[in-house]
Amino acid sequence: MSSDKQTESLFFNQDIKSADDCKKVIDIDEILQNPELPTGCEVTSLAMVLNYWGYDIDKLTLATDYLKKGEIGSVNFKEAFVGDPRSAEAYGCYVEVIVDCAHNYLSDVSSLMQVTNVSGSELSDLYAYIQQDIPVIVWTTIDLVEPVYTTEWVINGETLKWLSNEHCVVLTGYNQEENVVYAADPLKGNVTYDASLFEQRYNQLFSQAVIIN
Repeated sequence: MSSDKQTESLFFNQDIKSADDCKKVIDIDEILQNPELPTGCEVTSLAMVLNYWGYDIDKLTLATDYLKKGEIGSVNFKEAFVGDPRSAEAYGCYVEVIVDCAHNYLSDVSSLMQVTNVSGSELSDLYAYIQQDIPVIVWTTIDLVEPVYTTEWVINGETLKWLSNEHCVVLTGYNQEENVVYAADPLKGNVTYDASLFEQRYNQLFSQAVIIN
């Protein structure tokens, strides 16, 4: 599975903008973040995608050896994970940190696969990757609840505000006829979400998304 998938993916057309088919689901093995990584949804989502592509890497090794981390109140969540994902008191990170984490791992294993930050894409644009059997790591909220700014820090003169309920999942499919999306959620496993609400939360989390192909 892994070598064929990796080879085929290298030829993926990244200019694809929309999907013609109305439904598609990728079969991906779920990994739960708990109990070891209570705030590690981002690195757990990355582990699921790397495992999907055939890489033998676990969430804890990624979190320990490849994820950049910093102390709460002293680091920008776009540059490092705020806290430690092993702690329930930690916060999380944004897409740039997971892109770097993935780069670090793939470089370490001399992989030819590419990590692409596709943030800013419309949710419907991400369906094109699903059509090509490429799962997408996306930022949303826990249980799709409303995000709220709760904590702020001043880092290097910049005021940073953290959105509570921030969450990261792997988008694995969609059905436009039923207006649902499918995701591998590190807190719940494989789940189905209302597509309209999922899109709203995705947009509220700044349309952050990353693929490996």
